[in-house]
Amino acid sequence: MAKAYCPECDAVITMDDPELGAVFECPECEVELEVVSTYPLDVYFHFGEEWDDEWNASWAEDDEEEPNYDQ
Repeated sequence: MAKAYCPECDAVITMDDPELGAVFECPECEVELEVVSTYPLDVYFHFGEEWDDEWNASWAEDDEEEPNYDQ
């Protein structure tokens, strides 16, 4: 059984067969977490697709601007 700690409340999280990318709620504080490593088990905050879409959109905006190398 693999063991990790919640980054929000430090609760012990145990999993029998963790899968990379699995999303779940902390049993103590109910924050949404994601398995970011299976060996050793490590979990971190799940940012979700909305965050990823916002991040990708900000990069797309940056690509449209011409770089100013004269500065």
